[in-house]
Amino acid sequence: MSKLYLYTTFHGSLEYSAIPERDYRQILDHGFWAVLNICTEMGITLGLEMPGWTLQLLHRIDPMFVEKLAQANKNKQCEIVGASYSQTIFPLVPAAVNRFGLELARKHYREILGRTPEIVFVNEQTFAGGLPRLYKEAGYKAFVMDWENSRKYNRHDDRLFYKAPIVTGSAGTELRILWGSTNSNRWFFDEYAKGRRTLQEYAGYLKSHYSQTEDRAFPLYTADWEIFDYMPFEAGSLGGDEEITRLKVLFQYLKEQEWVEFMLPSEIVEKFADDTRIQLANAECPVISACPENYNAGRWAVSGVDDVTLNTQCHQIFDGLQKIEQLRKNHNLQLASTEELWRLLNFVWGSNLKTEITAEKLTAARNKIGACLADIDRTLESFHKNSPPESDFALLNTIGNNWERGICVVPLSFAPGRFPENPAVRQNNDIVPSQLEQVTLY
Repeated sequence: MSKLYLYTTFHGSLEYSAIPERDYRQILDHGFWAVLNICTEMGITLGLEMPGWTLQLLHRIDPMFVEKLAQANKNKQCEIVGASYSQTIFPLVPAAVNRFGLELARKHYREILGRTPEIVFVNEQTFAGGLPRLYKEAGYKAFVMDWENSRKYNRHDDRLFYKAPIVTGSAGTELRILWGSTNSNRWFFDEYAKGRRTLQEYAGYLKSHYSQTEDRAFPLYTADWEIFDYMPFEAGSLGGDEEITRLKVLFQYLKEQEWVEFMLPSEIVEKFADDTRIQLANAECPVISACPENYNAGRWAVSGVDDVTLNTQCHQIFDGLQKIEQLRKNHNLQLASTEELWRLLNFVWGSNLKTEITAEKLTAARNKIGACLADIDRTLESFHKNSPPESDFALLNTIGNNWERGICVVPLSFAPGRFPENPAVRQNNDIVPSQLEQVTLY
C-alpha cells in the first residue's frame, strides 16, 4: 500500500520583536513544551527548528527543556533542523555576515545539543542563488524552502513537490531541497488549529495529496512554533490550550491511519531523493520569498519602524569589522578579538528588529548598535599606536587585494611648509612613486 509520508519543521524563534520578554516562559510552557511532548509521549516524529540565538536563550532560561530536546533528538523522537544564529535576511546581508552566523549557530548546536543538524531552514523563507554555497560550506546536506513562489516563477513539474530534488545555486553549487508549503501551513494552523475546519475537512485536504500508485512526501507544517495558543497582537491569546489540544487529536488520528506515516526530515530527503536539477531564483524573480507576494525582502529593508537607519548602521559596523580583519591580516597586528562584535552584528541585523517591535527591544537594539560602533572606533584608533613615530601619516590597505600598480588618491593636509617637495611614501619600507596634485598653499 502506498503512503503519504508527513514531515514538519516547527520554526521556534523567540527573537520575534513583537514578543515581550515577559512572555517567554509562558510561550515555552504552552507551545514549545507541548509540541516536544507530542514527540516523546505520542511517538510522533517531528522536525523542530530554532536559530542559534533562541537555542542559547532557552538553554539559559529553561535548561530542562533543552536537555529533553537534546535527548529526543538523540533518540530520533524528533530531529533538530538548523538555521543561522539570528533571523538575518541572507539576500540583504553580506556573505561574510551570513557565513559567520551559520558557523556560530552550528557551534551552539554542537555544544548545547551534542550534534549538528543535517538540514537547514532558510531564514524567513527568503532565498537567493548564493545560499546553497553558504549552506554547503557550513556542512548542511539539504535546506527547507517554500514551494508555492518557487513553483510560480520556475514552472516546476508538480511531481517534484512530493520529492527532494537538487537545487543548483548561482555558483553551480548543488544542494537538495525539502519543500515547505505556504498553503499547507495555512490549512494546518489557520484552518484546522484555529478551529475553522473540522478534523474530517482537514483529513480530506491531506487525502487530496495522497496517491494510490506511489509513495509521496508531504510538508504537514513548516512555519512558526511559538504561535500556538499565543499571538502577540491578540488580546487574551495567552494561557489557553485549545490549539495544542486540536493538534493532539489530529496527530492521534493520523497515527491510526494506514495511508499516512510520519518521518523525520533527513529520512524524507534520503527516501525521496530525486536527481532532477532545478533552480529557484531566476531573472524574473532573483529573490524568492514565501507567499503571499507582499512577504518579500523589501519588507525588512524599508518597511519597519527604523529599517533604513538600522540597516545603514549595520553596514557601518560591517565595514569597520572588515577593516579590522584586513589590518590584522595584512599588518600582523595584535588587535582585540572581534568575535563578540560579529555576534552582535548578526543579532542586530536580524529580521525581527525590522518589523513590528516593542519600544524596549528597539531601544536595546539601538544601544547595542551604538556600543558596536564605539568598540570598532576604539579598535581602529589603537592601530595608531603601532604606526612609526617618525611618520606624518599612514595609509592603510583595508581591502583584500594588493595595490599592484594601482592609483590611490588620498586627500591630505599638513602644517604650512612641511613638504617643500613631494613626500616620501613607503610601502613595506620601499619608496613608491608619489606626487602632490591640486596643492593649495596657505
